[in-house]
Amino acid sequence: GMAVGPWFGTQVVEHFSLNALFYASAGTALVSVLVQGTLTETLPTTQRRPFSFSLLKLDVRREILEPRVKAPALATLLCLFPYGAIVTVIPDQSQALGLSKGLFFIYYTAASLAMRFVFGKASDTYGRVPVLRWSAAILALGLAVLVWAPSAVWFLVGATVFGIGTGLNSPTLYAWTVDLSDPVRRGRGVATMYIALEVGIGLGALAAGWIFHNQPARLPYVHALSLACVLVAIGYLVFGVKAQPRPRPESEALALEAMAVAGPEEIV
Repeated sequence: GMAVGPWFGTQVVEHFSLNALFYASAGTALVSVLVQGTLTETLPTTQRRPFSFSLLKLDVRREILEPRVKAPALATLLCLFPYGAIVTVIPDQSQALGLSKGLFFIYYTAASLAMRFVFGKASDTYGRVPVLRWSAAILALGLAVLVWAPSAVWFLVGATVFGIGTGLNSPTLYAWTVDLSDPVRRGRGVATMYIALEVGIGLGALAAGWIFHNQPARLPYVHALSLACVLVAIGYLVFGVKAQPRPRPESEALALEAMAVAGPEEIV
């Protein structure tokens, strides 16, 4: 959705109008509401509580952020900063290069989806942190190409490389967040990661608009700032986070759990 949305939005505006874009967005939101009506609740009955207004009273220090997922949250903020910047300035950069405003996002989306189809399980095999390190390095390479891009061809090469990095990076961040979340507070853990995601995108968009200021000569500085954020993320993942062991297959994990609780005479 985040990858296809910018491309789809530019196509609707170019062929119809801004009003049509908002109508299409409202229709998509309505479809999502209808789909949610078919979902089955997965939260265990013992953890469910009936709604009451007292639930809206939150302890700001204890009930908003999940400390156990601070590492993936910080990595998410730094790695999603470039997305906010790209969504803000890429349409203008595309137009300056004589391209359709949505062409960048076609290459970006195709590369991202291809990586998720082919390497979606990479972090299950090699570990979350190693895959995040490599994916962040690919993001940095794509942004470096965009900083330098002297022509439309290299601009689209940057889109493709950045899409490859995103296709590896985003699913691994989500999986790592779930891994570190307390089983009874997974919702809070994922919410913490999404707060970081939205802060990263928002700051990226704000900084990009402030730096760009409708002056194409400043576009390399926008991408350079995004590159700096990703390099900080790489430094944090390399020096601030220890690589975790490869997740065990479910069958192996269950077998080890059974052996742990069984007596010596029960193990054959």
